[in-house]
Amino acid sequence: MAKNAAPRPKSGNGASTDAAPEQPESLDQVRDILFGGQMRMVDTRLRGLEERAHRQQSAKAGLAPWVWSILASVGIFGGISSLFVGLVFAAIHGVLSTDLVFNKVGTGLLIVAIPMILLGSICLDKIEGKK
Repeated sequence: MAKNAAPRPKSGNGASTDAAPEQPESLDQVRDILFGGQMRMVDTRLRGLEERAHRQQSAKAGLAPWVWSILASVGIFGGISSLFVGLVFAAIHGVLSTDLVFNKVGTGLLIVAIPMILLGSICLDKIEGKK
């Protein structure tokens, strides 16, 4: 013990009380000496894997925004226009009750309109980058 150091208080069993606070610090030093290089190497590998996974994920989702906007406009405009044309065909079939073409085509257009509008709205969300 150094001559100018104050005497250490002892606990009831005779052991020094300040040995416990030094232990985690020395344990960290020993851990860093033994495994520091390996831990840094694992950290750099994990960072590289995360970056590569992020690049691959963005490449998978990667249609350009202009493609999504074209798909959205075709879906929404196509859905709305097929609604109007289907309604016109249904009205024509109401006037010409013996005609079967306007009936089938009008019904088909009315059925197709809703999924087209839904797909157009999904493409519209993809333009903004939502999932």
